[in-house]
Amino acid sequence: MFDVIIPSKDTPDQYLTTCLNSVMSQTVTDWHCYVVSTAEISPTIRSSYPTDKFTWLLQDESHRFVAGARNQGVKAGSNPYLAFLDA
Repeated sequence: MFDVIIPSKDTPDQYLTTCLNSVMSQTVTDWHCYVVSTAEISPTIRSSYPTDKFTWLLQDESHRFVAGARNQGVKAGSNPYLAFLDA
């Protein structure tokens, strides 16, 4: 099992949806995705993806910039393998 970490800063909904659909379409299904965003993700988008596969995190101030978002996602996850995907 592995974690997918997706940092997002003001990503337009259409691009974020494309990104998340890409994760969902993978043939390997043993993963959990952490989306770390600087702003709340639209409830419409959040409700379109399974809650057992996605965790939505609001980037905190102690984890700044894209590296901080990635680090926050890594800290939230628990799997030995990581994949990073930019939104």
